[in-house]
Amino acid sequence: MWKIKITNEARNDFNRLDKGMKNQVLKGMYKVSQNPLPTPNGYGITSKCNERCVHCYIPHENKVSDIEPDLFYDILNQCKNMKLLHLTLSGGESMLHKKFCDFLQKMQRI
Repeated sequence: MWKIKITNEARNDFNRLDKGMKNQVLKGMYKVSQNPLPTPNGYGITSKCNERCVHCYIPHENKVSDIEPDLFYDILNQCKNMKLLHLTLSGGESMLHKKFCDFLQKMQRI
């Protein structure tokens, strides 16, 4: 079950509603929690980058890690189960990941 953190202001607003309106709000919250909306997502598959952009916040010597393929495929399957419509691969420079082409092929098949 989803846990929703509600501010005091929102709680006060909710408490001012009549019983029928409260039920409508709760039904809507339940419906959204059971059917997540397909929203855009992006995943950094590597921190590697062959550029040295002035605006980059990652020191060049730290641009050495890649996502493990099993983790990426697990994320991809979760996205499929959520019926996600859009997934962006980012990084560093995504095409420097050794499995970049494999990732794209798997994404096309799903």
